[in-house]
Amino acid sequence: MNRQMILMALVSAVIILILIIPAFERVPGGHRSANEGAEAAAAIEVEMEPTSTPLVTGESDKKDQIPPLNAYLEPAPGGMRLVLDEKESQYVNSVADDATGGVSVHLVEREVYSGSAELGWVKQYNLVVVRPDTARIDTYPLYTEKAIDHGFYPPIVKLMNEHQAMFIKRSKEGDAIEYQLAVVFLGSGSIYTMPTFWKIHADSEDERDFLLSAHYEWNEDGHIVEVMLTSYGGKRWQMNLKTFKLIGDRGQTYPGAGDPGSSPPRPLMYPTPDLERFVYRFTEKVPIYISNHFMVTDSKSGKVIKLFSIDDSLLLSNSGPVWNKESSRFYLEYAKSGEEMGVVYDTGTLVFAQQIAFYDANGERSRILHAAKGERISVFNWLDEHRLLVESYRPVQRANGGWSKGEIAYKEYDVRTGKLTAYRHEQDASKLANGETLKLCTAGGTYDSKAFVYIDQKHKKVWTPDVKGWTYESDGNLYINVYEKDNQGRIFKWDSEERQLQLVHSYSSSDQTLHQAIGGWLMLGDRGRSSFLYLNTEMDPERNAEGLPVLWGNINRFSFKEWWNEGNEGVGSPKILSGNEVRAKGKSRYGTLRIRSSEGEQYLTDGAIKQYYGQYQVDFTTNEGRNISLPLLENVELVLGKPLGEMKVLSFDQFDLILFQTHQSQFKGYTSKSSNVYVYAVTEGGEATPLTFRYASPGGIQSADSIAIMDQEATITPSRQALILQSYTDGKFYELMWMADVREKTFTLTALRDRTEEYADLRTVVDRYANRLEQALGLTDIALPEGKMDEAKLRSLFTEKAWNNPGFQRLKTDFAKLEKEGNPSRAFAWQPINARYDEYGNIRVTFTFNLLYSIGWAAHLEAILKLDEYEWIFHDFGNLETEYTEGYKELDDDLGMKGYNGLVIPNALER
Repeated sequence: MNRQMILMALVSAVIILILIIPAFERVPGGHRSANEGAEAAAAIEVEMEPTSTPLVTGESDKKDQIPPLNAYLEPAPGGMRLVLDEKESQYVNSVADDATGGVSVHLVEREVYSGSAELGWVKQYNLVVVRPDTARIDTYPLYTEKAIDHGFYPPIVKLMNEHQAMFIKRSKEGDAIEYQLAVVFLGSGSIYTMPTFWKIHADSEDERDFLLSAHYEWNEDGHIVEVMLTSYGGKRWQMNLKTFKLIGDRGQTYPGAGDPGSSPPRPLMYPTPDLERFVYRFTEKVPIYISNHFMVTDSKSGKVIKLFSIDDSLLLSNSGPVWNKESSRFYLEYAKSGEEMGVVYDTGTLVFAQQIAFYDANGERSRILHAAKGERISVFNWLDEHRLLVESYRPVQRANGGWSKGEIAYKEYDVRTGKLTAYRHEQDASKLANGETLKLCTAGGTYDSKAFVYIDQKHKKVWTPDVKGWTYESDGNLYINVYEKDNQGRIFKWDSEERQLQLVHSYSSSDQTLHQAIGGWLMLGDRGRSSFLYLNTEMDPERNAEGLPVLWGNINRFSFKEWWNEGNEGVGSPKILSGNEVRAKGKSRYGTLRIRSSEGEQYLTDGAIKQYYGQYQVDFTTNEGRNISLPLLENVELVLGKPLGEMKVLSFDQFDLILFQTHQSQFKGYTSKSSNVYVYAVTEGGEATPLTFRYASPGGIQSADSIAIMDQEATITPSRQALILQSYTDGKFYELMWMADVREKTFTLTALRDRTEEYADLRTVVDRYANRLEQALGLTDIALPEGKMDEAKLRSLFTEKAWNNPGFQRLKTDFAKLEKEGNPSRAFAWQPINARYDEYGNIRVTFTFNLLYSIGWAAHLEAILKLDEYEWIFHDFGNLETEYTEGYKELDDDLGMKGYNGLVIPNALER
């Protein structure tokens, strides 16, 4: 042991002696702070007979004159709304809420007239219970209180299970304020009350004290069986909710930190999940400062198990001790003071740790994990009793002086052996054979981490989303609430079957705030109103007798401008072709499908776009050379941006699907929203057949040889043995799941999802960023609805790889050159296309530009937008492509845009 360690041990010993010596100076009947003595007093155990007397303070014979609370559910877009009627009340407010399983509760406070001149206006508390799956609502009156002049009252309501809820009730008896814990039975409304556990007398030292925290023990069924309450002044009560026994301390206190009104108060007790023990972190003499000295204590007896300290030169992460769920270990994260990095909050600092110390339940340190040179480490969460998932990263300093985590490597750490095992990043979550979600350990308060990760512990693989936020979990449903700087919120849901994120709701945080998840429902409070939106994230559409979803609107073949008919103006005269030309081709595992023109086909060009109309032969050639003729396609319009159209081929068990889209004009995506699609099935036996689309409508089952789908790149995606197509009908955007039955030659709609809100949300982002891209490219003849952005701020919205993308720089350089020469292009952005949320929570989009104001020459630049520090940024750009017209010279010769006819600058998008 070196000299420095010996000195540190001596200093710690002296500090501990200073702390514990006052413990032996007992003051009869007085409360002792743990800072004044670490020897806990004996515990009190009170056994009670629960009562079912209604909790009413004041004249109980007047309570019936108080009008009952009118709470009801009404239909709302996406679900239903809970309304708390303010009639007969000066105000109505849900002051606390909770949810478990399929039940949610609201503790509703309102000020009403008692009907008694003596009592006057009183506060009445009700419990409103909502079961959203069945749209059932129940209201139970809890208690009424006269005005109590004691401002610090954090209301508490907690569902013990789906049939019982506990709450804290206070009342005024003489000059004293009394606190009781009560349990209400949700079926009958019966209330069991426990004896008063805290009585605050006027002008006593407790008058400024208040309840600060509540901790719960859950049993193996997920039911709450015990609760521990603490006050700011350090009092502690423990209540067994099965035996109705109260365990409290006679005199010993464990004060919290902070100063109400200036520094936010925070508890310094860290109980085990089973509430059998707790770690207490001592404050300094001034309670807004926290020391590096700790105590492990037995919760029931109050016996001190261990006193320990860490060096004062180390700064602990604000989270303090974090226990495993087995209550057998905890850890502390820290860094040298002055080197903590991380982020500073009002209540402390979340550090990027240099070391993580691990302790057993007795407070004995078992191991210390050190970060590698130049790196920092943070615990993501416990994996089991002895193993944790740890983040390893290099801190990156931001332009504003703050810190963030660089690329994160995930490693598994075994406290028993000290072994550290790296996890390999996987880009596709579906490839994790034994995948499971692991939420960020919010108790640890890790900063700048993912909301959750998807890991395969057996094969040591990890998949990560790109969004950061707050997780809500209920009945196997995992939600991530993500905020932006512009007060916009987005809620993503983890699709456990598709293994990807899915946007379920976007909202303005000025209007709503997310409170709870209840299975497939979300509870959002309406700001400024006494109401809550219950949003159904699994809303099932109307179904017919066969169980098929009913689709409103017509998705049968889309009709475009009939340029081939005589009398249409402004389209020119089409040419008549002799036929027998292959217009599109698709190659599957079992052969090749071709679409071939017939005699009399009409043809018209529009720049690079080729338009055809007529009858088309369909033939399939097997790999062995056998040719199969399929039914003729009649009265079909084709729009092709290339000489030969392409077909998408998707492989399933024992068959392939070949999709033929009639409109394949990449550079006309800004004018056309739909394309017709035909689907062909080919089997491993070499058989080919067209499939008939079959779906339920309000008028019955509909059949069609083709349907209209959105003309977007991500329109067609496979989903196990089904296919997802996106269509626009009846004013809404739908995601439609189709199931192939090769034997019956049908393609049946089996599920649908309304994505209208998602597309509207995307539009609000990509349209704004198209404007920012215009400014970044140096374009001047543009309209900026939000005004011109500060150049430094604008530059901060681009990563280095996005800014240095060759396509982006080519455009920026050439636009600047034309401007300098006095021949500006007058280019501007068209509406972006192909916008979608990807599986990581990023936005993928193609920005489109009219390069030449008077010509209409299109350019496409692929992009990924990613949320970073609550703001969307241009994370990367992909390919830059422009229109091509054979033999077109004016672009080069007259307008100074040499090389932009069919320009392609490839660059793979990287997330």
